[in-house]
Amino acid sequence: METIDEEEMKELLAEEMAKYEDEGYFKRLFKMFAGLGRPHASREYKEAVIELQRQIAPILAILVPLVGAAILFVVTAMGGSSEQKINVEIAQVEEEKPLDEIEQPPETEPPPDMDVDVQMDSPNVSPVEAAEVAPPTAEPQSVKVASVDAMLMIKSPVTMKSVAGTARNAGVRGVYTKGGAQYGDANTERAVMKALRWLKATQSADGSWGTKPELGLTKGMDKAAGAGFAILTFLAHGETPASKEFGPTVEKALNYLINSVHVVKGKDGKEAKDPNGLTPYVRMSGATGAEYGFLIGTYALCEAYGMTKNPNARAAAEKTLARIISGQTPTGGWNYNMKRTPSDGAPDDISFGGWALQALKAGKMAGIHLPGMEECIKKAVKCLKTRNYSEKAGFVYRATTNHKGGGGGLAGVGCLAMQLLGYGKEPPTTPHSASTRPAWPRTRRRRTSRCGRNGTPR
Repeated sequence: METIDEEEMKELLAEEMAKYEDEGYFKRLFKMFAGLGRPHASREYKEAVIELQRQIAPILAILVPLVGAAILFVVTAMGGSSEQKINVEIAQVEEEKPLDEIEQPPETEPPPDMDVDVQMDSPNVSPVEAAEVAPPTAEPQSVKVASVDAMLMIKSPVTMKSVAGTARNAGVRGVYTKGGAQYGDANTERAVMKALRWLKATQSADGSWGTKPELGLTKGMDKAAGAGFAILTFLAHGETPASKEFGPTVEKALNYLINSVHVVKGKDGKEAKDPNGLTPYVRMSGATGAEYGFLIGTYALCEAYGMTKNPNARAAAEKTLARIISGQTPTGGWNYNMKRTPSDGAPDDISFGGWALQALKAGKMAGIHLPGMEECIKKAVKCLKTRNYSEKAGFVYRATTNHKGGGGGLAGVGCLAMQLLGYGKEPPTTPHSASTRPAWPRTRRRRTSRCGRNGTPR
């Protein structure tokens, strides 16, 4: 019979329980003070301001009693500074008189022992019920990974200030959809619910949205991207595996996406190498073509973990994020199939890299920190500012030389990526001042390839 190492089992259980622990109070305070020192446009600063607002109540609860005690101490000290003379008279004690001896009571015999019956009410427990209660066992319990329906409800990791619906739960959503204050109305919510119910009705048995011609889903479509988009849609509406109406739909979709992540192996059973000659070669079943679906699916897994804290979603996201990091080009961008050196010699595709950056940001905000992740994000920002930006056309499809040339039309991708990474108020996302702005022709291309004054795409 195989023996079980209790110490090893305890360590595994401790590691598993550690995944459900939140950040401690002092760690949150440390992050708050560190974030207050960052630029005001950065996410760290905004999160620090929010945390400071949360700490106002406990800080006042400590400071108000301290200030009151200090005031009371000062008032008492000042009021008691004057000296007062107290007259004390010492009285002489009269000569003590001996007390009369106390007469001892006569000894009595102890009472005889008596049997007393006491009636007590007790719960009715039959012998059969008592026998059904199993005694506790000393054997170690097996450690099992939690299923998708085990979760911790928190806010979405990717949020931007002044964007409606950033707190993705039913209560806040109801405020935004009831109408007024530049938000939606009941008609908007009805349209959203109609779309979500359509997704629920058209989901395939395996959790994806398959290839059903009657629904416009043709053969060869990217199932990973479809599942990822659907999951992001449900999560954005505050729907999780715990939701009453859409819970089973979201759970099936997440299970499909989680189970689609695998390591590619050859016919000999050995691990295959990815397009860069590295192992492990992590892919998603259903991600076709250039693997846009791989990036979109990773984005959805990170969002799902951020909103549910489910360890299955995290394990799958860590594998796919690691491949995104290792597939970054030396200049900081990404190419189809995450190949570092493309065959056409034109690297750093911003339409592909934009999804990679959204996945990385979602993973970081969800608490997934992998080796090389921070350096990867820094290189990507540099690539956006020095290679994917053209003075002539704004953010362009492929890298340019010395900010010249290139075709525009990708301002939305570039601006969103810069905003998510904390550079929304830096060039090239912000317009030049009137004194230094180049004399560009006033064409539609120029207007649509720039960003507005608040850093958002026009």
